[in-house]
Amino acid sequence: GTSASTAWVAGSLALFLEEYPEYQRNSDSDSSKVEEIKLLISQNSQMKENQNQHDDKFGYGILRIDLLIESVDNSSNENLITKNYKPKDDVRINIFDIFQTERRMTANVPPDNSANAIE
Repeated sequence: GTSASTAWVAGSLALFLEEYPEYQRNSDSDSSKVEEIKLLISQNSQMKENQNQHDDKFGYGILRIDLLIESVDNSSNENLITKNYKPKDDVRINIFDIFQTERRMTANVPPDNSANAIE
């Protein structure tokens, strides 16, 4: 990926780990959580057409944090302590939706061109 994609993936995973702390490492030597996250990402990424595994040019495809969250929510629904809890009017807030809204609200300001002479 590009250097810009590094920031997007890191930010997405930071939000994910904040919402789902059970996926955080327990210690510096705990590599099982890292492997689990890598597997979840590879299973929930959007690959290019006819791609079904890691590709040297495209990697595992586009990170779809919405699919990652959905897969974790679906797999952990039976493990909830509050199985009988129902939110009013079945309202559900997805951190991906909040992130997308915030991203759209952020101004897109191009950087100054440092190649221009100072006036």
